[in-house]
Amino acid sequence: MKNNVREANWIDALKGLGIILVFLGHIGETGSSFRLYLYTFHVPLFFVLAGYIYDAEKYNQIPLEQQIRQKAKQYLLPYIIMVGINIIIAILIQLLNQGPEGLLIQIARWICGSLYVLSKSMPNCATLWFLPCFFASYVFFAIWHRITCMFCRTLYIVIAFGSTYILLNSVDTQLPFYMQIVPCGITFMAMGTSLKVLLAKVDRAFTAHKYKAVLSIVVALILMRISMYLTDINDICVSLNELEIGEPLVFYLGAFSGAASLMIVFKYVNLKSRVLTLWGQNTLIGMGFNLLMMEVAYAVCFLLGQVTWYFVFIIIMVEYTLICLGKRYILRKVNL
Repeated sequence: MKNNVREANWIDALKGLGIILVFLGHIGETGSSFRLYLYTFHVPLFFVLAGYIYDAEKYNQIPLEQQIRQKAKQYLLPYIIMVGINIIIAILIQLLNQGPEGLLIQIARWICGSLYVLSKSMPNCATLWFLPCFFASYVFFAIWHRITCMFCRTLYIVIAFGSTYILLNSVDTQLPFYMQIVPCGITFMAMGTSLKVLLAKVDRAFTAHKYKAVLSIVVALILMRISMYLTDINDICVSLNELEIGEPLVFYLGAFSGAASLMIVFKYVNLKSRVLTLWGQNTLIGMGFNLLMMEVAYAVCFLLGQVTWYFVFIIIMVEYTLICLGKRYILRKVNL
C-alpha cells in the first residue's frame, strides 16, 4: 500500500511538471532550441505515463465495453463540459466586442468544430484536442492489452507504428478525433508499458535505493542527451496539434527518451512537491483553459507594461494554481 501511494505521488508530481512544460511550450519564439526540445516530448509524456500506470490485471477482468464507458466519462465528459464553458465565454466576449451580428453562425462553427475536434474551429480551447485523441488511443491500447498472443501484440504495435507514416503523409485532411495521431498515442502507451516492465526488473536487481537514485540520474542524463540529439536531427518544431512530427522514427525515439528520462528521475529520486502534485491532479483543467489563461496573462502584462515570456508564465501559473485550489475547495464543500 505504501509503495502504491509513493508511486502515485511521483506520477502526479510528474504530471504537474508535464502541464508546466505544456504551458511553457505555448510561450516564446517558435525556433528557440528549448522550445523545440519541449515540443518533442511534452505531449508524448502523458501517453507514456498512461501506458506506465495501466493496470492490465485490473482492467482485463472487466468487460471492454465497461472500461470504455469509464474512460469516456473520465475524458470525453470533461471535454464536453470545458468546451461548453469556453463557448459561453467566447459568446460573452463577442457580444461585448462585436455585438450579436454573425453570432449564430459563429456558434454553429464552434459546435461543429468541437464535435469533429477541429482545433482551429474551437472557441479558444484548441489544446482540448488532446482529450478525444487520448480517449481513442486508450481504447485501441486497451484492446492491445487483451491480446494474449505475443506475436499478435507485436504485430499490432508494428501496424500502429506504420500507420503513423501512412496517415500523416497520405491523408491531407485532419480526421475526426485527431485519428492521425492515435497510432502515436497507442505506440507511446505501449512504450510506457514496456518501460514499466523494464523498471520492475531494475527494482528486483538493485535493492539498495541509494544506488538506484544515483544510477537513475546518470541514465536520465544520457536519455536526455539522446533526446536533444534526436531533436536536432529531426530539425522541426514538433506539433501533434498541427500533425507535424518530422521523421516518425526519430520523433518516437526522441520523444520516448525525453519522457523516460523524467520518469526515471521522478521515480527513483522520489521527486515530489505538494504544488506539483496539485497541478498534476488537475491537468485536464490546465489543458482546457490554457489558452484562455494565456490571453488573460498577456492582457495583464500589457496593462503593467511588462510583456515578457517569463512574466506571462508567472501569471499563468498563478491563475492555474488559484483555479486548482478553487476546485479543491468546492469539492471539499460538497464532499466529493
